Amino acid sequence: MTPLAKHFRRGMGRPAPATENAIHFEVPGARLFWEMVSPDLGAGWYLDRFVYLFGPGLERLHRCLKAWSFLVPPDHPDRLVLGYNIHGAILVLEDAKTSLPKVLVLEPYRIAWWTHEHLGFENLLARWLPDRELPEFLDTEVYTQWRKSTGEYLAEDMILAPKLPKEAGGSRDLENFQVENLFDFYERTGREYAKLAKGGKPPGPKGRKR
Repeated sequence: MTPLAKHFRRGMGRPAPATENAIHFEVPGARLFWEMVSPDLGAGWYLDRFVYLFGPGLERLHRCLKAWSFLVPPDHPDRLVLGYNIHGAILVLEDAKTSLPKVLVLEPYRIAWWTHEHLGFENLLARWLPDRELPEFLDTEVYTQWRKSTGEYLAEDMILAPKLPKEAGGSRDLENFQVENLFDFYERTGREYAKLAKGGKPPGPKGRKR
């Protein structure tokens, strides 16, 4: 096992349930690197089913990115979805067919599409994920409260979605999150939050103006 994979496992654990790896690269360097580390990293649900990484079905989340076209640039063939968390934040690899791919995060609670100059694919695996350095993407506090109160896991495609984004005064506590279908959430909020980008009023619960 590579040092990178050992560190990743220390921080993220093993996937449970695990899936097959569904991420593939065309560029030789990226392909060789991924083939070397991916068997030890695994794929599927990590952190008590809080985050889903590298498994099948992630291509469906391009629908979510498209729904937030007010913030996310148009799709292109060099974009890969790497995973998402239980609050609907999506991890994306841009320029995946180049030798220098970059990682971006779509964070619905903050209405942010962001990256960092050092947030590349290898650094994502070696540092940002295992060291929990992705702001809010690996913040499990609300989910842990929900798990303790319900004793359940969410059904497929269901998330704990923020009722109000941070910009509209929404707090990061259980009262501000509700169970909602991932795709319905993005398509509903894509229409509502576009008003924020145009200088409109922040949306209230379920999109009603306060």
